[in-house]
Amino acid sequence: MSSRGLASDPASPGAAPRLRAVGWRSALRRELSLLLVLKMAALVLLWWLFFSPPHRSPVDAAAAGRRLAVERPAVSPVLPNAVPDPGERP
Repeated sequence: MSSRGLASDPASPGAAPRLRAVGWRSALRRELSLLLVLKMAALVLLWWLFFSPPHRSPVDAAAAGRRLAVERPAVSPVLPNAVPDPGERP
């Protein structure tokens, strides 16, 4: 009787290739699973070290402007003869 590619009689002529085929597939599955777990652990570690909430600093508009060296634009006076933008409401 055969179950999932395994021969019941190891002495049969087709048993060795089937056992090897199942063996390398399970080894490959195990190795890929281990690598995926290690990658996920590395991603979680990087997130925790650099992007987790304790590493975030509060940023407001003034602080961002100072950091980017941007000054607040001067308010321009509204001219009485100015043509309004088409998307602007009167």
